[in-house]
Amino acid sequence: MTSTTPLPGWYTDSTNPALVRWWDGAAWTEHVRPHPGAAGNHAQQAQQAQHPVGRLGAGPLFEVRELVLVEQAPAGNAASYRYVDRHGNEIGSLHQTDEHGRTGMRLPGRASQDTMYFRLFDAAGALLAAITQPYQKASEIFKPRITVTDARGRPVGEIKAETAGLGRNRMSFSVHGNRAGGLAATSWLSSKYTVVDDAKHQVAEIVKREFSDFPLPDIPANGDSYWLSRPSRLPEPLGTLVLLAPFALDNAYHSDTK
Repeated sequence: MTSTTPLPGWYTDSTNPALVRWWDGAAWTEHVRPHPGAAGNHAQQAQQAQHPVGRLGAGPLFEVRELVLVEQAPAGNAASYRYVDRHGNEIGSLHQTDEHGRTGMRLPGRASQDTMYFRLFDAAGALLAAITQPYQKASEIFKPRITVTDARGRPVGEIKAETAGLGRNRMSFSVHGNRAGGLAATSWLSSKYTVVDDAKHQVAEIVKREFSDFPLPDIPANGDSYWLSRPSRLPEPLGTLVLLAPFALDNAYHSDTK
């Protein structure tokens, strides 16, 4: 009995039946589009299909040793950020969306939002990840957390504030409920943070722009900005959590819309 390799073409995506994925005759590619026979697709699935799907861990966002997260002037109530390299070249972006992942929407005020949603894109506009900041209960409001999934909705991890913004700020990373590392300010109310893996080995450093205490002062910014230094490329999913750590810091301790 022999088996036949399928011919190149569009086939139902095994991870999302509302999409079809291109098989090149030898392997599955990153190219997806809405399934032509899928009726009643959810708005989130349709929005996802409008963007090419990127891969976490690949590309300049994960490979350059030094980058800066730069907060942009808000459009309405929607926040956005740019990732730039040390020369000011944009290599990625973060955009606040509605619950269906749609960008360019006029969002309600923070007080009216139960949960906040963001999407991470690479420089080419490929969707890399979805970030959710659930609405906090009264007991958790000073210790927010964000959850991260990849572009196909698969869990990546979580970043959670361990302190309430007074003293030595700390955050933890977790993957499937297990601690995967974290970050901590180097001293009381410091703008410098040491990032460690699950074995407590330092893997990165983050510095918030404060006056002259910033390694790359020539990067223009409309709001807060954070320098991230990674001596080497990090394995996934830690690499994605470290990449998003400056964003998590801004939302936990420095956001005007918290």
